[in-house]
Amino acid sequence: MKQIPLLAAIALISACTTVPAPVRQPLMTAPSPITFDGNVASQASDYVFVLVSDANPKVAGFTMRAGQSLRLAMPEAFKRNMAVGVVPDMDTNLVLTKGWPQGSVRLAGQYSVGFDEKTNTVVVAALNDIATGGMNAPGIKVIHLRGRTFNNPMPGEYPISVTHAASDGKALAVWQGSLKVLDAAPSVRLVPTNFHLPPGINADYQMVDVGQATPHLLGVLLWGAQGTPLNGVGIVPRDLARYPRYTGGLLVQDTNQDKRLDPAID
Repeated sequence: MKQIPLLAAIALISACTTVPAPVRQPLMTAPSPITFDGNVASQASDYVFVLVSDANPKVAGFTMRAGQSLRLAMPEAFKRNMAVGVVPDMDTNLVLTKGWPQGSVRLAGQYSVGFDEKTNTVVVAALNDIATGGMNAPGIKVIHLRGRTFNNPMPGEYPISVTHAASDGKALAVWQGSLKVLDAAPSVRLVPTNFHLPPGINADYQMVDVGQATPHLLGVLLWGAQGTPLNGVGIVPRDLARYPRYTGGLLVQDTNQDKRLDPAID
C-alpha cells in the first residue's frame, strides 16, 4: 500500500469534505401591511422580510426540514421591548407567511420562536418538516416581525440579514438587505388585506375573464393623517373625462353613507 505524508493526507481529507458556501440572496424589507407606523422612529417595529420575492401562489417558496432554523439578526440599534415576552408556540412576536397578507404558515406543531439575546437574533426553529405543498402551499416566502417585540431606532438605514441554517448550525442560505426607519409616518397609506375573507382565503392573483367579477372581493387598508383609519372607501371605474389624472380606478369614500359609491356626490 502506498504511503503518503500525514499533512498531505489531512489536506486530501479536507479537500474531500469541503462544505459548499451558502447561497447569498438579496433581502427585500417593507413595513408590515397591518400598521401605519411600523417603520417610524421610536415606534414599535413591524416589518416584513421577503425571502421569496414572487408572491404568486403558483411559485413555490422554500421548505425547512426538522431541526433547521431561520435566524433573523436584528441590528443592535433595534432594542428589545422587554415588556413583551417571546412566546415560542404563538404568533405573538413573529409569523411565517406564504407571501400574501394574512396567509400564514401554520405555527402549531411546525415551528417555534425564540430569541438569542447575545446576538439580538430572533430564531425560528422547525419542529417538523415544513413543505411547499399541502396545507403549507406554496411554502415559506415571508417573515413578519410583529407584536411590539422591538422598538425602532433613530431614522436611517440599518443592515439586516436572515440565515437559513442546517441542524448543525451551518448556513445553507443567507439573505442580506437593510431596514429603513422613517422620521415620520406618510400622510396616507394604502396596503392590500385579506382580513375581510375567511381564514386561508387569498384574494390576490385571481384569474377571471374580462368583464367578469372576481370570486373574492379585493380589500385594502387605508390610513390618513396621524394614522386615522379611512373607512367606507371602495374602488369605482375610472372617469378620465372628470379625473384625467387617475388612469386606473378611483378610490371613493361613501361620505353620505348610502352604501353606494358615486364620485359626483361622495
